[in-house]
Amino acid sequence: MKLFVITQLSELLIEEALRYPDSIFITPDQNIAQQLNSECGIQCQLLPLFHSHGHHMSTIERDEAFANDALPGNLKDLRFPQNEMPLWKSLSIDRYRFWYTPSELPDLINQFNYDELVISADIYHNLPWAVATAAHARDVHIKGIKTHTLRTREFASFYPYSLLNKIVVSFNDEKEYLNSLWPNDKINVTAIGGERSPRKPIDSQKRDALRSGLQIPNSAYLTGLIYDKRDEWQFRVLMSRLLQNELSINAIVFPYDGRSLELFPKCMPDAITQLLNPRIIDDQKMLAMCDEVVMFRFLEDIYTHMADIPLIIYDFHNLNMAHVVAIPGIEVLR
Repeated sequence: MKLFVITQLSELLIEEALRYPDSIFITPDQNIAQQLNSECGIQCQLLPLFHSHGHHMSTIERDEAFANDALPGNLKDLRFPQNEMPLWKSLSIDRYRFWYTPSELPDLINQFNYDELVISADIYHNLPWAVATAAHARDVHIKGIKTHTLRTREFASFYPYSLLNKIVVSFNDEKEYLNSLWPNDKINVTAIGGERSPRKPIDSQKRDALRSGLQIPNSAYLTGLIYDKRDEWQFRVLMSRLLQNELSINAIVFPYDGRSLELFPKCMPDAITQLLNPRIIDDQKMLAMCDEVVMFRFLEDIYTHMADIPLIIYDFHNLNMAHVVAIPGIEVLR
């Protein structure tokens, strides 16, 4: 009997679940339970000891949910001396997902009769790995299923210590990448999809039409800058080097997400905004008008969906391990 612990869904995980519909399925997320039931006919049990609020919540909403769950009573209104931040906010800075774990969890999991554990390979939730620890103590085979990009510094650092016996991924290049992080005889890597589909060729007519709408000459060399708030320091380093060398750049800034869109105008010094004089476009499909794209970490979701435009990653001081995690052939400058 297999035990599935699901904190994030993917096509790979759904396919695995459909192959073994008589398994035990548990999740802390009500939306996942409903999706598995409605789309796959799989009954998935909610794990009541965990308070999952999904990955879509803002930091403030997540902290407030933590306060309601774990800090009832007057503690919510307490403050440190000479500090306006409520005590519950100070406590929840410690990433409650990584320590807000009931001590009863191993006993609860050990009540299930299973000989293989299948988990979402989700490093942003502690539940799969807490259960994996309990399963490892029983010498149970542990299989991880890819549910989000594995090509991140965080996953590369975590992977050798994950307790996995096997991991299922989408493409052969992911298999080669994981085997470069940890030997295949330690963690067996299975690629389901074979070779990755090539990116779409550049569409010159679409490129010219997009530029025309923004009154950008077709002959202009245009750089698309991906601004991710996590990489603000790296972004500033590149801009500072351009300023020091009195270089200019014809660029459009594409915020990676809503948080980056909101913070870019607030975080950039005047010297940088004058250098760029940037247009800010909150639509990554418009990258099709660019001659090159610049990132500061490998962002697989953007890379996969954009046309075959030259990509450069500036990973100063190797902060994001881009030379390790990026797909081979991408130019990485450190």
